[in-house]
Amino acid sequence: MSTDLTLTTKDFKSDQEVRWCPGCGDYAILATVQGFMPHLGIARENIVFVSGIGRSSRFPYDMNTYGMHSFHGRAPAIATGLACARPDLSVWVVTGDGDALSIRGNHLIHALRRNINLKILLFNNQIYGLTKGQYSPTSEQGKVTKSTPMGALDEPFRPLSLAIGAEASFVARTLDSDRRHLTDVLRQAVAHPTPALPWSRSTRTATSSTTAPSTPSRTPPPPTTPCCAWNTASPTGSPRTPTRSSTTPRTRTPPPPSLSPGSAAPPRSASCATCSALRTTG
Repeated sequence: MSTDLTLTTKDFKSDQEVRWCPGCGDYAILATVQGFMPHLGIARENIVFVSGIGRSSRFPYDMNTYGMHSFHGRAPAIATGLACARPDLSVWVVTGDGDALSIRGNHLIHALRRNINLKILLFNNQIYGLTKGQYSPTSEQGKVTKSTPMGALDEPFRPLSLAIGAEASFVARTLDSDRRHLTDVLRQAVAHPTPALPWSRSTRTATSSTTAPSTPSRTPPPPTTPCCAWNTASPTGSPRTPTRSSTTPRTRTPPPPSLSPGSAAPPRSASCATCSALRTTG
């Protein structure tokens, strides 16, 4: 183990090529963290960065410390085990809005509430950047992406509200382009002895676009063709259960009728519960 703690920013830069999109705010966050680490006075072999899957999750490759590029959304769980087994280590989680808030949001919630000494850096660029532009849980309402061509319908997920609701004792928000403020937030997070969630807004690039998961509506939306015409619902509204005996020949369910543009849909059935609900609600 190294005993020389006279470290510089260069000591925390690995020999790996930093591979993010041009203009991505993750470059600024990486440079800030690399510049901040020497001030901790901790040997590099006692620092661990754990990431999941996503654009932000290449972070351990670029830090000249110990690190693990783990599974999608599981970084908080893996880091929890490491921090419990080795409380002498400085354990950091690097994750993104899709990785932490969608794929396995439960791991983030429980890591925050368990009062374990972790530092969780959540890069929020409001997009699935690695997979080239699908909306994420934090995308703004109306965001047009490859997966929301008509615009995102829902309000964005709020990471700070989630962290406070999980009773995290240190929660902060900063910006990739404000290096002084970002450094100050990191300093306060390190000084805090229990789970800390420094939340950084990361600048999106040309591949970025995002949104939040949909919330069920109280009123069912009208289908393209009334459900009674599809022959998939019983008069009570429950799905039909197919039955077939050995003596009954197999029959194919006819496909739903196709409607040409401008043609009228079949009339709604009085015996169909869904059609009746649609008629009641307009």
